Amino acid sequence: IGFILIFLPFVIFAQGMVGVSIHTPPPERLAVEDLWWVTLNNRTGEPLTVYLHGTATVLSEAPFGTGVVFEAKTNDFELPPGTKIIRYSDIRKLRDVEYNEECRSYIQRTRKLPDGLYKVCIEVVNASSGEVLGQSCIEHMVRTPRRPILIRPGDGVRIGTKTPIFSWRLEGTTIPM
Repeated sequence: IGFILIFLPFVIFAQGMVGVSIHTPPPERLAVEDLWWVTLNNRTGEPLTVYLHGTATVLSEAPFGTGVVFEAKTNDFELPPGTKIIRYSDIRKLRDVEYNEECRSYIQRTRKLPDGLYKVCIEVVNASSGEVLGQSCIEHMVRTPRRPILIRPGDGVRIGTKTPIFSWRLEGTTIPM
């Protein structure tokens, strides 16, 4: 038991004082609000005054290049010991918001990130010292849904059965659905 008690603080430090788990956003979309849906686990046993620092970095498949597309911080809040789920509605307002200039208007207008493969990272930061207490990142693909296109029966074809079979493909592809 003595061995465990001696090394337990090092294990907690190695894992971070606050565990961070980012919830997976809905498939193929990423709204600004989705960035702030996280589960935090304060392992210190004491309440902490913290803020979240979030970034969304596009990795590929974006018409505007790669790099940080969106970055912001939450206001300070108290994180009690144990597990707490945070959503955008808990935060209410962001500060130090920065956008990639090429997609600023799109994000501000739609509150969503443009198509691309993103690395989303959240850091939990001690509000007084600036020390990062925990962090996590996920990758997420954003792709605007494409409309289905009818393959068969062709346009204007007269259907001679009560139970026709339709074939579709997604716009921009040649593979039937």
